[in-house]
Amino acid sequence: MARPPPKRSRTSLTSGSVTDEELFASMEQTLRLLTGFYRRLGAKRSAMKAAFLQAQRTADRRPYRMAEARAFEIFRSAGELLDAWYREAAYVDDVGAPRALALRGPDGFEGLARRFLPDHDPRQVAEFFADEGIVARLASGLLKPHRRTALINRLNAVTLDRVAVLAHGLLGTLHWNHGGRGTEQPRLERQVHATRVPLALIPEFNAKTKEAGALLIGQIENWLAARRSSIRTDAPTARVGVSLVAYVEEPATPPKRARRSTRRRTK
Repeated sequence: MARPPPKRSRTSLTSGSVTDEELFASMEQTLRLLTGFYRRLGAKRSAMKAAFLQAQRTADRRPYRMAEARAFEIFRSAGELLDAWYREAAYVDDVGAPRALALRGPDGFEGLARRFLPDHDPRQVAEFFADEGIVARLASGLLKPHRRTALINRLNAVTLDRVAVLAHGLLGTLHWNHGGRGTEQPRLERQVHATRVPLALIPEFNAKTKEAGALLIGQIENWLAARRSSIRTDAPTARVGVSLVAYVEEPATPPKRARRSTRRRTK
């Protein structure tokens, strides 16, 4: 029989260490959130239980690192490829816009693919990019990017990898800022949370956040490109990132109750 959760006392506004009850509540809420997410994707309860038990066994000796997210590396490399396509002189036209590229050739898509995704065949990379809507295949056969940022709108291994990557970045920053080291140089941690926003404003909210987010990400990408080139190549390195995710939580709908059978049992 499962042990009942400890009774959670009223949240205190005083500072100090967290209580066992507060830790339990945080863990239960997070695990409930993840359980609901993976159940909606079709995960079986037995698989989720096995994954949780394995994570418990391996967490101390093998902490999560982003290098495990191999499918996400394709997504990250795709972003770097697009950045070069929009930035470098060999791939832009006279007005600075990205040129439509042939697959082959000295300044073709093949050169970018071999540079940023060297473990994959350039033709397969082009097909994957076209299938995911990252590039458009023109009637002439040339390839042209839809946008500067790599967006993958279908559920696949890349999007699943992003779950752990985003959580790892969020939790790492929270631990840095609130675990004692953040007093040295706190990392970016800013949010906008609003309640009772009319549903009619959601389309405008989506458009505004995408516009503002693209501007900020572009500024950071430009800064990184300029500063990285000024540091010697043998200097120690780290992974860094900024993730902007807008959310909308609509009013909850009560779960449907199972209908009772109206047939009478026969004795």
